[in-house]
Amino acid sequence: VKAPIVGVESKNGDWDVTWMQDQVGWLHGSAYPTWKGNSLLTAHVVNADGKPGVFSQLKYLGLGEYVFVYHSGYRYTYQVIANDFVQPDDSSVMKHEAKPFLTLITCDSYDEKTGTYLRRVAVQAELVDVRSVR
Repeated sequence: VKAPIVGVESKNGDWDVTWMQDQVGWLHGSAYPTWKGNSLLTAHVVNADGKPGVFSQLKYLGLGEYVFVYHSGYRYTYQVIANDFVQPDDSSVMKHEAKPFLTLITCDSYDEKTGTYLRRVAVQAELVDVRSVR
């Protein structure tokens, strides 16, 4: 997956990601991507037009695989250490981390009766390498 990362502001404790299409959203209030702390990144599993979203395959990302973030001429390499399903109200994946850390989140298991997703996919990865790409 290759997509730009855009900021998503928090309003009244919630992040509105409805406007995002083929982007990854960095949730304000979490660590800025590549900085120390837990950076929360989200993208749609299905876009508003019904086409697969940026994170449509996120639940298949395996332990030990890599996630790359490119920023200011550097490639930040994160290694996946967990890929779990969590409840929509489970904030444990947002906990602070002392080192650079990514949490990738998307929706899963759409319920047509309620019009909501029943769970989230949460992939967690830790920084393992930084290299210049110039």
